[in-house]
Amino acid sequence: MKLKWLLTICAVFLVIFPGLALGAEKIAILDLINKSGLPENDVYFLTELIRGQVKRSLPSSSYSIMTRENIFELLSPDMDLKKCTEAECEVQVGRQLGAAYIITGDALIFDRRLHLMKNFLGEPVG
Repeated sequence: MKLKWLLTICAVFLVIFPGLALGAEKIAILDLINKSGLPENDVYFLTELIRGQVKRSLPSSSYSIMTRENIFELLSPDMDLKKCTEAECEVQVGRQLGAAYIITGDALIFDRRLHLMKNFLGEPVG
């Protein structure tokens, strides 16, 4: 329930951010950064949950949510997303992808609970 609430807040933030309603803009949701040694499949699954929630929450006529496959297909071969943990690198990735907005985040376990911390780069980078 808490995860769905967090994902909905992220999607709502995208909707109210000025300038998003100008057309079908690309939104890139990068894989979560695994900060707790979780199984990679779990981190992939959590990223896909976020991607799916954002896609369901936003009108497809205004927003295009990039798939994981699209992201890796469009990135240059020398770009390693696992090493891309700073905002400057994330903006560079957004420019390479032609994405107007980027959602990134971390997956970590603290106090025996899973925590997802998301970042939203809201100024156009494409």
